[in-house]
This record gives sequence, C-alpha cells and structure tokens, in this order.
Amino acid sequence: FGFAQGFDFFEESYWANIRPDSAEYIFEKSSIWLRRHRDAQFFLFIHTYQPHNPYHAPAPWGEMFLEENFPLKKASLQQILGKGYPHLFQDFSETIRQNLIALYDGEIRYTDEKLVKQLVSLLHELKLDRMTAIIITSDHGEEFFDHSSWGHGHQLYNEILHVPLIIKLPGSQMRSRRID
Repeated sequence: FGFAQGFDFFEESYWANIRPDSAEYIFEKSSIWLRRHRDAQFFLFIHTYQPHNPYHAPAPWGEMFLEENFPLKKASLQQILGKGYPHLFQDFSETIRQNLIALYDGEIRYTDEKLVKQLVSLLHELKLDRMTAIIITSDHGEEFFDHSSWGHGHQLYNEILHVPLIIKLPGSQMRSRRID
C-alpha cells in the first residue's frame, strides 16, 4: 500500500491483528529501535491493531471489565456476525453488546499499559522525554450497534470519528490543558 515510503526502516507484521499480545510485542520491538537510535534525531511511528477486532487481550486485561453474566471471554466479530456487509446490521441482546464493549475496553487498557505506558517510561529512562514530542491518537473508534451496526468503515458517526488526540510537546506550557 506504499506505507513504507519515506522511512529508513519499516516493519509490518501480517499477524498484527491476530496476536493477542501484539501491543507488548510492538513495544519490545520499538524499544530495541529506540535504544539504538537514542543519540540521533528520529521520527518513530507506531501503529497497533491491539484494540481492534478480534477482542482477545491476555489475562487479566481481557477479563477485567467482564461481568459474571457475560458469556464471551474473547470474541471475533466475523465469527459472531458472519462475513460480509449485510451481517454488520444484526442485532444482539444488550448483554452481548455490553460483553463486546467490555472486551474492547480490555484491549484498550492492555494497550495503555503494555505499549503507551512502557514507551513513555522508556523515553524517561533514556532521558528523551523532555526533548521528544509524543502524539497519541487512534485511526478510528468502534461502533457497538450505536447506529444499528457493528465495527467501522461504513458509517461516519461520532463513535467512529471522535477519537482522542493527545499531544505532549517538549517544554510545553500547555500541560494538562484540555481543548474540546
């Protein structure tokens, strides 16, 4: 798809959305790269499929938001809904909907702890945190039947478009400022 253009080093894994611990694996790969390049100016772009379907974060994250009555301990939308466009519009019980949201929340929490938090800690350890711009955002949100469908890529409602954008600039006077 041409994503590698302009990079000195580019790595993409075909299993990125299948591996349950991909956020941790990506941190480990990125930390090796950062340690090697810490004395040079760099631009590092990291993308993870961790908080994407299928929802199967490792324990305890994959289970931390589950309620006792939730039947699914992990989930693949394709396995639940079937493949193809018309299947995105199937309705399920509120229990299943909340179960899927809880699994998704576990994916997000796992990514926060095993990728974002560790990356920020490593930048601090390497004394790069005060001179490095850090920008965190998401490629999209997920629809959990909010507008009568599942997933993303076929509608443009806020649950898909309204994603966080966190910017930490070196020496920024904007610390802790929130802009709606």
